[in-house]
Amino acid sequence: DNLASFIETHSERIDQFLEALLSYRTHLRRFRSRLWLLGILAAMAGGAIAMLAEIATGTFDKISNPLVVSTGAGVTAALLIIWGLLPMRLFGRRFHNKLLNRLDSLIPLESQTRKDSWQAVRGLVVKYLQKTGGRFSTKVVKQEYHTVHRVWEEGTRDVRKGLNELADIMKGRSVIGDLSSPISDDEKVTEIRSNAPAK
Repeated sequence: DNLASFIETHSERIDQFLEALLSYRTHLRRFRSRLWLLGILAAMAGGAIAMLAEIATGTFDKISNPLVVSTGAGVTAALLIIWGLLPMRLFGRRFHNKLLNRLDSLIPLESQTRKDSWQAVRGLVVKYLQKTGGRFSTKVVKQEYHTVHRVWEEGTRDVRKGLNELADIMKGRSVIGDLSSPISDDEKVTEIRSNAPAK
């Protein structure tokens, strides 16, 4: 039973550790998606303003002019590059620190058991996210999470089942017990008489 408890406790802790990492990546991916959408809209607006400015200044008279279109596309691309190099990184670091400050919200802690397990791995989650900066393979973590979660749900049950079956076997008289128990003198005499040839 100690073996089953050991597997259950540690697999649950590893399960929560990986669950927190997956939750972190999910939150970060959603944040980056919204940020990129905002950047694309801002870049397109900047490109449109550049096109209208060329027409307003009399440089070109039609918005369909290829040079006007290429100018708008160039400004849009340049703004997207700048957005990816500066605001995305700046806001990404701020969001990373924000998630570290409210780490307890990454996974549900509806029971006292999950709260206790989370307290045991919370520090490891913080250290890992600080060390990696939140940059790690989501695919690898997801695969490891599913493996550990299966062990947590099924492995403990299988171990307990095996231990119960072993306990049922040990209740009876085993072959090992027969071999290890000493033979009394009376049993030796009886065995010799039974094996002696009849006269």
